[in-house]
Amino acid sequence: YKGAGVLPYVITDDLKIKVLLGKRAIDPDKGKWSLFGGKRNPDEASVKTAARELREETGIIAAESELKHICNICLIVFDYDVFSLDMKSVDAKVRLNWENSECRWFDIDEAISLGNQLARCMEMELKKLKECLS
Repeated sequence: YKGAGVLPYVITDDLKIKVLLGKRAIDPDKGKWSLFGGKRNPDEASVKTAARELREETGIIAAESELKHICNICLIVFDYDVFSLDMKSVDAKVRLNWENSECRWFDIDEAISLGNQLARCMEMELKKLKECLS
């Protein structure tokens, strides 16, 4: 399984990092908080996949140049590239599709502490984003 996803974030006026997560409405990880992403199409670059999946799942349009690669997750048959996107504001209009039941802005430390409420690998991805932004 090759895929890519996006962690949208903002840095607030008081220098706090907030991340936008979606609650999965489908498996895998149904009912858990996750980034927005999915499977790569054949011959599709990871950054293109990430931008496409973000648009499909949230209605947020991001240029590929706005997406910053933060890590790669490679577990047996799972190869996933994770990108960040500076949203500049928590006021972005989000239109969720059927893959997520809700979305919410979390303080990054609050998100990291969600534990088993997070989709697989999300704690590591959030920590990597925090490290990149600190």
